[in-house]
Amino acid sequence: IMRGKPDYVNMLTGSSVEVCNIANNHMTDFGDWGIEETEKLLDENGLGYCGYGRTFLTEVKGVKLGFVGINYWTTKEDEMRQTISDMREKCDILIVSMHWGNELAEYPTDYQEKWGHIAVDLGADVVIGHHPHVVQGIESYKGVNIVYSLGNFINAQSSRDNVIGAILDVYFDKTTQPDGSVSIAIRDPKLHCVISQYEAGYKNIRVIPYSQYTDELGAAHGEFTLSREYIESMLRSTIDEEFLTLD
Repeated sequence: IMRGKPDYVNMLTGSSVEVCNIANNHMTDFGDWGIEETEKLLDENGLGYCGYGRTFLTEVKGVKLGFVGINYWTTKEDEMRQTISDMREKCDILIVSMHWGNELAEYPTDYQEKWGHIAVDLGADVVIGHHPHVVQGIESYKGVNIVYSLGNFINAQSSRDNVIGAILDVYFDKTTQPDGSVSIAIRDPKLHCVISQYEAGYKNIRVIPYSQYTDELGAAHGEFTLSREYIESMLRSTIDEEFLTLD
């Protein structure tokens, strides 16, 4: 059973986070009360959220962005299909966030691939996965990118692979033709590596971009030695070079 202190929301607002997926396998640890309190806190702090029957729609520079959050273990397939289809009609760009997969698995399961493909078939413009706690690869399916797992962004787990995470960077171009028709192009999807660094006793936890990470930092990691060679080897074993940037 897990929960965080309410003032942890400041980590989100202070880090330019604007939308959260609350659909995860611990969201119901405190029942409906926990979900309601989380939603209230996010509302009070101006953060959008999706998941557990909630979707989020916002507009940026004239482009409507729709967000859908799905927890595989609490969502039936027909419900997932309906939620995605309903949001597809309301937005220009549809982002589907999936909580799925096996913990510590480097590669996606058959059902991840199935649900990812369904989401794309129903109109998702990008699918972003999480839960395995390690980075998995990207599949390009019908021209749409399915990121099976971003790993951990920040954490204090005790395995080397758990502290290696990724940030997805992708551009969406909206073009309106003279006849009024609209097309969306997705370009330059890249995964930027980040490292969760902490000292002995899990103190001073922080996120460091890989471009700034050194072997000296790796030698000083709180639970193990983490070299740049190991990080690059692990990432290249699961992510195609066209999607990986170490800058």
